[in-house]
Amino acid sequence: MSLGLILGILLLSGCASRQLVPIPDGGSIDPQFRSATKSDRGVTIRVQASAWSGRPSDLSSYVTPFYLLVRNDTDKTLIFDYADMTILDENRVQYNSLPPETVLDTIKADLRPGLFFRPFFSFGFGYSRFYRPYGFGFNTFFYDPFYPGWYYPPAYYSARYDDIFTKAFVPGILQPNAKFEGFIYFKRIPTQVRYLTVEIGYDVEGELRRLSFPFAVETSSR
Repeated sequence: MSLGLILGILLLSGCASRQLVPIPDGGSIDPQFRSATKSDRGVTIRVQASAWSGRPSDLSSYVTPFYLLVRNDTDKTLIFDYADMTILDENRVQYNSLPPETVLDTIKADLRPGLFFRPFFSFGFGYSRFYRPYGFGFNTFFYDPFYPGWYYPPAYYSARYDDIFTKAFVPGILQPNAKFEGFIYFKRIPTQVRYLTVEIGYDVEGELRRLSFPFAVETSSR
């Protein structure tokens, strides 16, 4: 395979984006905001895809976020739990919702410095406790004959992750005639998945109820 063909394939793959589009299924659909809304006995839930606008801006490169809005127009309390918020794809593979701490761990694990083969060289004269006279290395590590072992420079991350926590949907008790909202997170959906269903369950006085929101995974050119 020629180099030009390989570069062309990489360029085309980099220009394609995947979008989650709600599928009509008994509720109301807003195509502009890619959201679906359903109601059941005084409880209204809206699920919206591709709604993340916080930091990090590339959050969808690590996880799949959904915006969730719940209105409780009843005289009963509702109880939400991470275990009752899931995704099922067309093959009945289940993806459980992730707490913000797990999302942050996922991002930081991907950002840990690795070993890259981009050599750099340095050379100098003189010596002191704080001066390296000469040495060589590969990008993220440096070898110096006057220092034992490999030297790893510290990594600094300028990204802010506060929004992962402050914008998150926090499970718990929803009081009568109240609402709460926020983002729920799931692992990245595999590229071969074409359809998925977001299922939101909640407890009403010991009775578990559930609303389902189907989405299609569409690929478009940027």
